[in-house]
Amino acid sequence: MQIPKILLALPFFIASCTSNDFDPTGTYILQRSSKTVNGETFGYFGEIQIKQLEQNKMVLSLFVCRGAPGYCIGTIRDTLELKNKTLKYTCSSIDEPGSIYFYFTKKGINVIEKNADQSSFCGFGHNVHAKGFYQFKSRRTKINEDPSQDRFKVSNNEFRSALSIEN
Repeated sequence: MQIPKILLALPFFIASCTSNDFDPTGTYILQRSSKTVNGETFGYFGEIQIKQLEQNKMVLSLFVCRGAPGYCIGTIRDTLELKNKTLKYTCSSIDEPGSIYFYFTKKGINVIEKNADQSSFCGFGHNVHAKGFYQFKSRRTKINEDPSQDRFKVSNNEFRSALSIEN
């Protein structure tokens, strides 16, 4: 009895479907409504950059800004373990317990905050929260293994001037 060729290829097909080739490396942009009026950006804007170091080890850099008038920001830079296409960041501050979950989808990252205080969370600025959907933009990332070398694109001149950064 001859075994059909398709049955011989079946184990290789199944193995390729179940392989753990997930690599979320890239840049993701926050998709929350914001508007610019007279050079001031009102509403949230932000970015996540991910770089895969090992199969289940990722460097995550997050930047989020609440916008005008205060331009309060929140940042995270940490190495996290990937489990079931999810990264979990636990806030290290004793008085601000909580976690941020980064759930990867085909189109980006859903960010959920757990036990988040509404006015102060994870050492972020006043009323700054990272929650929302970050849409995949590019496989490119500017993350380096040395955090001092990381660069985030700041597209809003008012934000730059609020931090007294020269153009």
